[in-house]
Amino acid sequence: MRSLIIENAQIIVGACALIELAVGIAILAFRGRFKTYGAMRVCTALLSFGLFYDALVILLGRFIGAGDPLRYLSIPRFILSALLMPMLFIISALAADAGKKLVRAMVLIAVLFMALGLVHTVFTILSPVSFAGLLRYASSADTPGWVKGMSGGISTVCVLPLLIFGVYIISKKRNFAVFLSGVFMLGLTILAPASGNADLMVFFSMIGEALMVLFLFIYAQTAREPDAFIPSRR
Repeated sequence: MRSLIIENAQIIVGACALIELAVGIAILAFRGRFKTYGAMRVCTALLSFGLFYDALVILLGRFIGAGDPLRYLSIPRFILSALLMPMLFIISALAADAGKKLVRAMVLIAVLFMALGLVHTVFTILSPVSFAGLLRYASSADTPGWVKGMSGGISTVCVLPLLIFGVYIISKKRNFAVFLSGVFMLGLTILAPASGNADLMVFFSMIGEALMVLFLFIYAQTAREPDAFIPSRR
């Protein structure tokens, strides 16, 4: 599996970028932004476009080369990650038709994690990394240990709402899409170090991200209309 991923790294990153771009466009186009789960759709589209940018910069890195241009293009990758991944708290609550109070609580939690993510970004020291035919800027060995730990912690915690609300959605609507979204994202992130392939984490994570937004799109297309909670009426 390791050699397969390394030999096809560019194809994997390109495929993930295309999936994320397609999901971002499709989730806004199908059924319209202001119909079923409109707010969830907009948040998911923003997340998808942010992940697309991340994958695109990594894919183009070897053509741009190490230096300031690629470095400046890479900084927004970390800023977008800090701002968009916490939106999973909001997306999960909206998908579950949570009440207004719970949605607002998830918004506050998301804002807190966005702030933590920006702090993490400020203290991250970037350096060029060439691996598997790809060139990208990543956290260097000079980055403080607490910053690296914060990065992993934030990424893991932000995915948990997909699992928690996903279980609730299964019990109420028999729809597994949100739960599977979290399973693939968290599972693939854990699989890399668990299988002794921590250096392949970026590829495992990108596959997980692509599957995550894909299943969120599937949910937005297949979920039943809310039967107990309609946000606009509370």
